[in-house]
Amino acid sequence: MNKKLIELEARAFNKVKFQKELSIYEVETILNTKLPNKYKEILEDFNGSAISFEKGAKYIPDISPPIIDSDGYLALDFFYGIIDNNLNILYQNECYLEQLPTNLITIGEVLSGDQICFNKLDKSIVYWWHEAPLSDKKTFRIANSFSDFIAKLEPDDNIEEDLEKKIIMSESYLDF
Repeated sequence: MNKKLIELEARAFNKVKFQKELSIYEVETILNTKLPNKYKEILEDFNGSAISFEKGAKYIPDISPPIIDSDGYLALDFFYGIIDNNLNILYQNECYLEQLPTNLITIGEVLSGDQICFNKLDKSIVYWWHEAPLSDKKTFRIANSFSDFIAKLEPDDNIEEDLEKKIIMSESYLDF
């Protein structure tokens, strides 16, 4: 397993045995793209399950979207898997089909519900701000590749902090 994932105490989100697992090839065929090799390796390491992080996972993006914590970090909640449940990469891409640009494949989620996406055109990793006002930019390139994204991940030592303290509320859909 990848050293970075060990450091973050990555865990299979769902270990239910009776769920159908698609092959990575089937997923790539349905999504009409080749997923990043490192992402495929991680899926294999976790038997197709979605992946969460016991120590939390955060990163500083190349280009910061409006919803970051006060230290410039975004928190990664989990990567989607290929096991047939609501954290399945196909299910999630179907949910966002009408909203995501056609060149993006969602592969993970951040704490605010925004999506971490793979750009099929340039192989970069993109943050998609799902609650962006219509006039605002919705996508932000956060890493040149999936491998670069994994390398940026750090344990989130403040994972127990309230979400209100971590997100700049004035720029969030959570600002009531």
